Amino acid sequence: MASEFSGLISQPSATSGLQVRPTATPPVATTYFMMRGIDTGSGFGIYYHYWTVTGRPDFTGASTVPPFGGPLTEIVVVSTS
Repeated sequence: MASEFSGLISQPSATSGLQVRPTATPPVATTYFMMRGIDTGSGFGIYYHYWTVTGRPDFTGASTVPPFGGPLTEIVVVSTS
């Protein structure tokens, strides 16, 4: 079964020994965080606002715009993938 890294090292040559081909950087896994915060600008009850970020969690709410203008409070990570 061939992988994305198969063929990076070729068979030894009779004259030059082992040959290594240049390679690209291997793929990096991306972590997604589902965030939740309470939009305090709603004016009625508790309104939960959800958003997704990549790389690292956003506990400030800076990467989203709450529909009622915020600010967001009680920001937590709901899930990761």
